Amino acid sequence: MVKLKVKWTTQLFDVDVDVDAGMAVFNAQLQSLTGVPTDRQKITVMGKVLKEDTNLGTLKLKDNMKILLVGTAEAVPEKPAVEEKFLEDLPPEELATTQLPSGLMNMGNTCYLNSTLQCFRVVGPMRKLLENAKSDDGDGRVTVQLNKLLRSMDSTPEPVTPAMFVGVFRTVFPQFDQQDDKGHHAQQDAEEAWTQLLQASVNSVPPAADGSNPVDNLFSGQSTIKWKCAESDNEPETTSSESWRKLQCHISTDSTTVELGLNEALTAKVEKRSAALDRDAVFLKEAKLTKLPEFLTVQLVRFCWKADVKKKAKILRPVVFPTTIDVSNMCSPELKAELEKGREPLRARQEREMEEARKAKQEKFNPKNEQKKEEAKAEEGEKKKEDGDGEEDKMEEDKEDPNAIFKEEFFTSMGNKSGWYELCGVVTHKGICTSSSSLFSCMASMAITPSHHIITCACLSVCLSVCICLPA
Repeated sequence: MVKLKVKWTTQLFDVDVDVDAGMAVFNAQLQSLTGVPTDRQKITVMGKVLKEDTNLGTLKLKDNMKILLVGTAEAVPEKPAVEEKFLEDLPPEELATTQLPSGLMNMGNTCYLNSTLQCFRVVGPMRKLLENAKSDDGDGRVTVQLNKLLRSMDSTPEPVTPAMFVGVFRTVFPQFDQQDDKGHHAQQDAEEAWTQLLQASVNSVPPAADGSNPVDNLFSGQSTIKWKCAESDNEPETTSSESWRKLQCHISTDSTTVELGLNEALTAKVEKRSAALDRDAVFLKEAKLTKLPEFLTVQLVRFCWKADVKKKAKILRPVVFPTTIDVSNMCSPELKAELEKGREPLRARQEREMEEARKAKQEKFNPKNEQKKEEAKAEEGEKKKEDGDGEEDKMEEDKEDPNAIFKEEFFTSMGNKSGWYELCGVVTHKGICTSSSSLFSCMASMAITPSHHIITCACLSVCLSVCICLPA
């Protein structure tokens, strides 16, 4: 046993060293005294750097001999700012927010309705409006029960049985209460259920302060349509306007994507009455969007009527739908120019976020960058002490907020301000026929609450109906 004096930075330690125990034990002793990990220790004895396999017995160590230790100690672990919680200790309300969203039990061919309800669940502004619904009539009773059901789904991670809601829904809307000769409820259309629930909400939610309907403010858009007769030049061109709560995506040999299907529906051939020819004729329809909703609903028209078999047939052609869709090319020139005001700041913000993510990734995989960052932070702290807090606070106030533009009235008002929408939910049909197949939905992982109303909502349906929502 040899008593050595180990110098580390400005400190001096007395260490009893067993030369027969080896370097591993000696390294562990130094780590316990100084906090320097063994892989960072550089030990020098009489000008010689010791290695992991150095035999201490061959160094002729003597009592009170000085040894130099170089290395950086690990920081003392700090108490976490937020106390760690375990899943088994959480109440049901908090547990529901940490796991996958709770599902809905099938009440007998109610998969179409369950999938549609999950779409309503992720639209944050809609959830707030449902809190104010009045149960004065049938639509009101449905809306109130819808709000209660969604709240119960938020309070538990377990599947919920929507018995009360389904009962009221079928009573108020008897078309969804159809049964076969064996008493089984028939399969229904998810798009019809979505439309009916949306209309019920429109009728039962109180109007806004300006007299407008808050539900329509979220889901309703407007279009201008030009009609030109393809069979006669004597028929004058006409222009009409219409409001809508969904856009249709036509599926044909040319519409391989949602964008192409939407454009095909906006520029279509429609048969209607011609005053000049005094008969039905083919008209060329050209529609342009003049107002975009905050949340856009898109219906993929998957089913058509086959007259020869007198049944609905499913169009099995695949249609690609992206997670983000741009509808600015479908808008009128006036609306397109207005959207450009929102697109430029949004592009700048996305570029900043991408640059910040790139720098964070570089710092993560380069320890030297992290060390430089710590040194810069220490220097900044010293400078702050020298200059005083007042000047630092003034510099913070003078620093320009890159997101300040999004607080302006143009961005805080209702409606989409960019023409971009992001997918938040899909209701899709699985199977070939309408009566014996099932529907399911895929949702975003969190409730959608557009913070700046720039990008808001998009598309709902691979087969029957799809709702895509987009937060800014």
